Amino acid sequence: MRKGLYEIQAILTEIRAIKEEIKKLDRLPEIATDDWHKRQACQLLNMRIALLLDRLQRIAEGSAEV
Repeated sequence: MRKGLYEIQAILTEIRAIKEEIKKLDRLPEIATDDWHKRQACQLLNMRIALLLDRLQRIAEGSAEV
């Protein structure tokens, strides 16, 4: 049980960190970065969040691999 709680906390921490990275990318001036690369980076970060949310769902359902 405790291992599951630590895993959930770690996942939530990672999601928060990824969201901060996305905010940083959004704040970059357009001159400093290529818009395509910025969109690509945001898309990949959002995909990572989706995978982490899926992992949380599996933990909640009790079917997560330990």
